[in-house]
Amino acid sequence: MIRLEVLGADTQLVSTVCAACPHNVAGCCVSPPEHGWADVGRVVLGGGREFLLEQIAAKNLVPGARGLALRRVRGRNSSAEPRQNKCVYHGARGCTIVSSRRPSTCNYFLCEEAYQESGAERGEADAGRARLVQRALSAQYAGWNQELGELIEARWPEGPTWETGFLDWLGAEVARRMDATSKR
Repeated sequence: MIRLEVLGADTQLVSTVCAACPHNVAGCCVSPPEHGWADVGRVVLGGGREFLLEQIAAKNLVPGARGLALRRVRGRNSSAEPRQNKCVYHGARGCTIVSSRRPSTCNYFLCEEAYQESGAERGEADAGRARLVQRALSAQYAGWNQELGELIEARWPEGPTWETGFLDWLGAEVARRMDATSKR
């Protein structure tokens, strides 16, 4: 079953398949996405600026050319599971951080198996709507990340300084994009 929570830039797609991932114990978390520029700004807007700064200092989030990479750690949640590299925020019950602080991809990505199961259990309309939402969010964030990347490169040619001024600026830029999107 797929559950769709439409919350604008914070939209979430959740599937029961994720709890028993057919790919491996850590599911998608074996290869976590980065916090793109738009994600970083969205987290700041949601009150997560200090969280980001703390996680950068702890090296759980690593500054890069397109935002913040999530550190991967080797571990397991029980002795019955194999050790594997996975997202630093993956715990025994899935993600250990609230959805408003995750990369957007973590909130809206579903694998093909989740769509197939949903289509079989609940009818193709639910899976189809979720696919459309996923595609729209992917395109929206890709566009925002490109625009923000160009602004950052022009304003900070040597790379941004990861401090409150930069994060607040990025939050304001994302707020402008969210506002423009909501007016369409």
